Amino acid sequence: MKTSHPLSNPTFRRFFAAQLVARAGTGRTTEALALLAYELAGGSAGIVLGTVLALKMVAYVIIAPIAGAFAQKLPRRRYLVTLDVLRAGFVLGLPFVTEIWQAYGLIFLVYDCSDGITPVFKATIPDILPAAQDGDDSSYTKALSLSRLAYDLEALLSPALAAAALVLISFDGLFVINSIAFLASALLVLSVSVPSQRTEDMRGTIWSRLSFGTNAYLKTPRLRGV
Repeated sequence: MKTSHPLSNPTFRRFFAAQLVARAGTGRTTEALALLAYELAGGSAGIVLGTVLALKMVAYVIIAPIAGAFAQKLPRRRYLVTLDVLRAGFVLGLPFVTEIWQAYGLIFLVYDCSDGITPVFKATIPDILPAAQDGDDSSYTKALSLSRLAYDLEALLSPALAAAALVLISFDGLFVINSIAFLASALLVLSVSVPSQRTEDMRGTIWSRLSFGTNAYLKTPRLRGV
């Protein structure tokens, strides 16, 4: 059977482009936060930024699984677009903060939205690739690899890109650009037809979906170490 590349699918191309644009926005937000922390806290900026990054990880560990469990009951496209618009609004509020706690609150909400999007994005990939639905695992694997590549490239390139941008604009301007990036991501998602969840994917209680991954690891001897 001939394997089709996921980028040959126009729906996946736009869906993937939405992820790339959003990841670019997330990366610029992290760099701009460092400068915001310095402006708010001066010599204590390292502590402030460390707390912000800790909040980012807390959101990743706690929010992503919860969002994945609840999102299966919601319309996917509306869910993704809503979170993109929300995080655009939260980021746009960062240039106006005057207190450290305000920055903590807004950035936690931004990362909540980002981590709420990630599991739904990955769960949607096999439904928008006909080859994956027909049992072509290699097509799905390539799509997931592209998704992972977007995350890794953002982590590698975002500091350099942010430094280049700061030559021309202030860090407040970076927040504005990031907000525009999230809105562009929302428009790209709106431009595609996102399939509804399959009936079998919506079965079970919220708790069963929350605990599924942990139970799968504990029941598989070779994964328990992980």
